[in-house]
Amino acid sequence: EEREASDALARSGQRFRRLIELAPDAVLIMDSQRLVFANPAAARMLRYDSVAELLAADVNELLAPEDEAPMRQRMQEILRPGAALPTREYRTRRRDGSWFMAEVQSTRVEWEGAPAVMGVARDVTTRKEMEARLAQSERLAALGTLLAGIAHEMNNLLSYAVLGIEQAIAQAERLSAPPPEIAKLREALDSALHGASRVGAIIGQIRASSRPDTNESGPVDVRAVLETALRVTRNELHHRARLVTELGAPAPVVVVGSANRLEQVFVNLLVNAVQALPDGRAENEIRVALRSTPATPARQVVV
Repeated sequence: EEREASDALARSGQRFRRLIELAPDAVLIMDSQRLVFANPAAARMLRYDSVAELLAADVNELLAPEDEAPMRQRMQEILRPGAALPTREYRTRRRDGSWFMAEVQSTRVEWEGAPAVMGVARDVTTRKEMEARLAQSERLAALGTLLAGIAHEMNNLLSYAVLGIEQAIAQAERLSAPPPEIAKLREALDSALHGASRVGAIIGQIRASSRPDTNESGPVDVRAVLETALRVTRNELHHRARLVTELGAPAPVVVVGSANRLEQVFVNLLVNAVQALPDGRAENEIRVALRSTPATPARQVVV
């Protein structure tokens, strides 16, 4: 009976080891000094040609330097009877030198009569990248909401300023001052009104950009969208290059699409163009042209 029990236990151990070797997640067992077991999934994850090659590797070469001490401390904690620690992430190096983020769940086991630590690991690099992109999207959404609120308040204040300038212009016409003085005052007020109008246009762009993208598609005046993109980036363009535009006649050039997305494309292209130019070159030039073919047989719009 004892022999049968021993044989049954051995067969059970073999089946368990076989299951671990076939497991899709990486399984590694480490004593106080080195790796003593690894399954094929661990060798594949770390890009070693074989399990034997992985077991011969220095454990310190697998981890980022900043993770070595925490890993040793964590092993000591796990080896204490009854210890239960949560999953931890380690920046891990593959054999080819590339890095990835490994999520490891560790537990205390017996290995050849001595306590050891078994870790079940999986590559979570893609998941971490997706989480980072999601967090960035959430931050951008919050920023858009903040910008929309700021733009709304600025627009209210700007309305009072524009109204005041327009009233001042009307009153200047009725002043009994010498014509040259009136002309100077009118010129100053016109300049202030022009500046306020430009600020209003920028605020309008901020409000449009901060609205949620609903993926709506419809008639879009390419010329108007392009002119808005040029207006938004004008200050940055002015300091780095001479802007040359060839937009043709002022008639609308209509296509079907998303005005917000198309405008963002133009803004990105203009900013990229500015960043690609060297500083302080008099010959720096950015040329923007808009052309369209007749409606028949098939209309094309080229920017």
